[in-house]
Amino acid sequence: MYKKSDIKVGNYVRLGKKPFGDSRQTMDEFIASSIERMEELKKKPASQRQLTGHQINQNIKNWSKVKYVKVVGTRPLTYKMKGYDYWKTPFYVKWVTDVCENYKAVMAKGGTR
Repeated sequence: MYKKSDIKVGNYVRLGKKPFGDSRQTMDEFIASSIERMEELKKKPASQRQLTGHQINQNIKNWSKVKYVKVVGTRPLTYKMKGYDYWKTPFYVKWVTDVCENYKAVMAKGGTR
């Protein structure tokens, strides 16, 4: 369990316990169920599915990557979405499942931002 003092501006955090939408699933649980759904869809014949095999494989590959976000503020704890300069989103420490000091540490763990 991480504390607020462990997270500093410039760190990268993984928000695996963040709630997903209105469901009671966390982000990690949602991603795991999505990958499982794609694997089941892949077993169906091509005529019975809307996605091609390539699209299914791309979805599985993208969802299998561990995603980290960069911390841009500590009062309150906030991160900035990649590609959105103006959108800063607050988060709670209880959602954090991993903290990396810099982007090199993220890459060493096989993550992406």
